[in-house]
Parts: sequence; structure tokens; C-alpha cells
Amino acid sequence: MQKTKHSVIRQLSLCIIIVPFLCFAKTKEKPIIKAIEIDELLLFSSNSLEFENHSMYLDSNVINELSLNNSKKSEYIFAWNTRVHQWEFYIPIYIIVFNPKIEKDVQDIYVKTMKKSDTGIMLVNSKCDTFYVDLEKQLIKPQIKVYEMH
Repeated sequence: MQKTKHSVIRQLSLCIIIVPFLCFAKTKEKPIIKAIEIDELLLFSSNSLEFENHSMYLDSNVINELSLNNSKKSEYIFAWNTRVHQWEFYIPIYIIVFNPKIEKDVQDIYVKTMKKSDTGIMLVNSKCDTFYVDLEKQLIKPQIKVYEMH
């Protein structure tokens, strides 16, 4: 009886020490996406290496929408004109509405892949949703998606 009581106490002690470490949410590793060049346009997302080089030219409202410091975040596809060295356009693809009770970086949804297609580019995000950006019409299909995190 005494031995069983000590064994239970020891197991409970281990649970109290170990379980909190297992409960921390794991931050997702963002892949680095290569930009795509089509004619004079350099196309990229916020997790492209090229974004760092061009973000200083962005409108402050867009910078704010890309930030994890807010209650929501937008992801864009950016088109930089390499001939005239300025933004051609940037199109919002999806919006993430964060749950304030969970770490934001764990809830973040990022672009995983980006590939050329007939008249635009196709991208897939970390939720495995596919989006098509028509470069001629500057439209996203399907429409801008809103992810409400629970």
C-alpha cells in the first residue's frame, strides 16, 4: 500500500513537471518562397526573400495589415515592376482573424508554394487552400478568404 502510494505521487509529480512543456504550441516554420518573374513583373509574397528588399516602398496601411501585432493580418501577392522600379500592384489574398487566447505566430497562415500558370500565378497556403491570381485582370480566385481562428 505504501509503495503504491509513493508510486502514484511520483507519477503525479512527473506529470506536473512534464505536461506544461508538452502544452506549448509549436510555432510553424515559414518556408522561404522564391519570387516569380513574368515579363517586367517580379511577383512575391511576404515570406519571399524579395519582400525584404522592397517592403520599404510599401504603403504604411499595407505594412500594418501584414503585421502580427494586430487582431488580424492580411496576406498579399506583390508585383514589383523591375523596369521602372516601383509597385505595379499588390492584391490581398486572404485575411486571418486571430484568436486573442492563442499565440498569433501559431495561428499564422503563410504561402507555401507559388507557381506560374497560364495568365497568372497559382499559390497554395499552409492550410492547403489554392488561389489563382489573374495578372491581366489583377483578380484573385476564389475571392479573398477570411480565416477566423478558434
